[in-house]
Amino acid sequence: MYISSPVNFQFRMNMRWSGILGVILCLGIVCLLLVVYLEGPAGPAKDRVSGVSAGIVQVTGPVQPELFSFDDANQRAVDYLIGSSNQSSDTEICYILGRGVDENGNAPSWMYGVRHPGGTSLLVYDKSGWSMIPWTGALPVERIDPDTIVPLAKLMYDNLDLLGTGAGLARQVELSDNTYTISVSDNNEMRIFLFNATTGVLIRQYEG
Repeated sequence: MYISSPVNFQFRMNMRWSGILGVILCLGIVCLLLVVYLEGPAGPAKDRVSGVSAGIVQVTGPVQPELFSFDDANQRAVDYLIGSSNQSSDTEICYILGRGVDENGNAPSWMYGVRHPGGTSLLVYDKSGWSMIPWTGALPVERIDPDTIVPLAKLMYDNLDLLGTGAGLARQVELSDNTYTISVSDNNEMRIFLFNATTGVLIRQYEG
């Protein structure tokens, strides 16, 4: 009969625990490698684009806003009001506002002050289409008839020297009571021009 000595028994126990610890260590290393592989220096795998090196960064320029001409927006406004089920022939456009207007009279959005039998509303047209905003404030009395006014593009073209050119200028256009009010800002200075909307003649000019 073979009787193990305490020394041999302790030796075998140490070897067994060493083997178990070795397995645990190997599993830990494998898990760590998987995490590094999946996430990597570019973040989690789900956030990376397949086939694109993590060291390459795609550079894109600023997105240019979609612009709409004054005449096109006016025609769309008339068509919208005629086709709207909750509007009638008594609906009138009394105020028009465009911001971010370029030198050709195009803007990313146009707003219309509308008077109808139910009261007044603001109608906004932009790249998303039309939206109607309730409005309880006052609107100019005179109705705007797009067929009787000078097109904004022509007015601005005829007055390029006066209004200035260049993308650095901030322009705002208002139309009410048969008057175009064009505000031009540059380097914290603002100039305001009032034009007769029927004739296109300059009425008054302010600088400040």
